[in-house]
Amino acid sequence: CFALALERNERIAVVGEDYFQSTLLRDRALAALAPETSLRGTYLRQEDVAPPQGTVTQQFNAPSRLDYSLRVRQPIFNGFKEAYALQQIGQIVNARRSTLRQERLNLLLTLAGAFYGTLQAQKEVSTLEESVRLQQERLREVQARQRLGLARKTEVLLIETQVTLAESRLVRARN
Repeated sequence: CFALALERNERIAVVGEDYFQSTLLRDRALAALAPETSLRGTYLRQEDVAPPQGTVTQQFNAPSRLDYSLRVRQPIFNGFKEAYALQQIGQIVNARRSTLRQERLNLLLTLAGAFYGTLQAQKEVSTLEESVRLQQERLREVQARQRLGLARKTEVLLIETQVTLAESRLVRARN
């Protein structure tokens, strides 16, 4: 039940999204502190040109060449602004993680309360059903005693009132 409630609870989804967004913000802040790197490769191929007849040539470069360039850029001093921002974002991430954990616990407590409330209502209905059955049996006994002249009309009316009261409690419990 708890797993199903976690999937369908809108509040958990909203708080979870806030937590996810804060972790993305932290990752962006960390990336801003890291150096920028780029790697570029170039391939050059030059066709051989036939020299004119009777000339002597010397080739200094290979007809094909592969060049790589690696560039790393890191500002030496940006101030302490980024470090403080990163610290603040870390606190936001921790706060949102705690909020998510608390919302999950609240959902669990609500779900457990509903579960045990349902069990209690079921037991109350079965207890009241037994009570109504016993009261009706008692009413039949008193009515039989009245027919024999051993009980008064007021005793029968009192038992009928108790049966009606028990039946009304049963209907309320079922509802």
